[in-house]
Amino acid sequence: MEPTEPMEPTEPMEPTEPMEPTEPMEPTEPMEPARSAHRGGEALLRELEVLVQDVVRTSSWWERHGVDCAILALSLFALPAGFLCLRWENALVFASGITILGVCHYTLTVKGSHLATHGALTESKRWSKIWLLFFVEVKPVVSQFLREKQLPYNEDSYLARFQLFLRRYEEFMVQAPPITELVGL
Repeated sequence: MEPTEPMEPTEPMEPTEPMEPTEPMEPTEPMEPARSAHRGGEALLRELEVLVQDVVRTSSWWERHGVDCAILALSLFALPAGFLCLRWENALVFASGITILGVCHYTLTVKGSHLATHGALTESKRWSKIWLLFFVEVKPVVSQFLREKQLPYNEDSYLARFQLFLRRYEEFMVQAPPITELVGL
């Protein structure tokens, strides 16, 4: 072992007073957990709403609507490119088409429905209702009518529809009448 060098002297530490152990504070009034949590949640939501409205008031039109509308428009304009990529035999181009269509689908469904729910696509109340119907409402009038009248209505799951598609693939895809690409889009 090598000899260690002597340590340099340091300033002496000031003595500290010993801390006394503290007891946990008890609430002065018994609180009902559900009621207090509900009140606290409402207060937080009101505070959040005020903060959001302050940001919205100080934002430009482009920040409030333009960016999101541009993203949705780009998704719509990218759809033809995605479909065209599906025609290629090259696996990389085909996979790119699947990816483009997936991103477009996600953007239009998730972002579009979120923005429509909050009325963030336009400042017009009439257009907000139209966008809400377009993005949020995937049920047709018939199913809504049947449910309101409490009549039976069977809606297949996505898995059941996919299985039907696979069983009848030849009928749906191979024997389908020829149509132009524009009509197909």
